[in-house]
Amino acid sequence: MNVLDKVVGVMGSVLGIPLAFIFPPLIHNKLGGNSIGRLRKLGNLICVGLGILAVVISTVATVLEMA
Repeated sequence: MNVLDKVVGVMGSVLGIPLAFIFPPLIHNKLGGNSIGRLRKLGNLICVGLGILAVVISTVATVLEMA
């Protein structure tokens, strides 16, 4: 029970952030097809990149806190 908060933190990092910041822009790009502009697609890809960065940073921070 001492590390339950850490386990929940890692699960939130690995599962929650992609649901909020990675999958929606990817789905928007896929469903939009050619009807959305290049700038909007670029913005979506930037959001995906920042989401991946957030996953890595939060996971590393949580794992380092466990040690």
